[in-house]
Amino acid sequence: MAEYKGRAVGGFGRAAAFSFFPGKNLGAYGEAGGLATSDDALYQKILRMRGHGSVERYVHEVVGHNYRMEEIQAAVLLVKLKYLEEWTRKRREIAVLYNSLLNDVEGIVLPVEASGSRHVYHLYVVRVRNGKRDGLKEFLKKQDIDTGLHYPIPIHLQKAYEDLGYKKGSFPVAEEQSSEWLSLPLYPEMENDKVEYVCDKIRSFFHA
Repeated sequence: MAEYKGRAVGGFGRAAAFSFFPGKNLGAYGEAGGLATSDDALYQKILRMRGHGSVERYVHEVVGHNYRMEEIQAAVLLVKLKYLEEWTRKRREIAVLYNSLLNDVEGIVLPVEASGSRHVYHLYVVRVRNGKRDGLKEFLKKQDIDTGLHYPIPIHLQKAYEDLGYKKGSFPVAEEQSSEWLSLPLYPEMENDKVEYVCDKIRSFFHA
């Protein structure tokens, strides 16, 4: 589990939300999520909100929704939870290998693990500078290497938030970085030779 100053995420602050989407480090077999809190009043509010505003059956105190997680998803998560630490260790090892093989490639900015933090590398995201991100992505695709864009359009440029009045240029850092991010393959079962293959192809792209 990710940590900050020796404490697991979800173990400090008023509340923490977790996604158990199938592609996450700890993923269910369908849509699922959870919330942790040490605030009893907030906990009671969450209980009401997740069950159509009801804690006592047929008594609805507020307007809520059906946010209850299916029992089958909980069962899957309980089994997978036993392996989470091992999967995290493997993810971190792969990230270290990526860092060592790509640290001298000019034009790529590697992820940095902040001091006092423990990264779990749900994604291994690099920044590809000088407008070469899309070219690298297409090049890797031709080498049968799948990459991802998380996320290509900043929130302030999404149509859903156009009523806020922000335009292109309102948040130049977000706009620049969203055009540079590229997620490289990373999963616990990924073997070292596959990481080396990805890095070799990236190096060949920049040294061509």
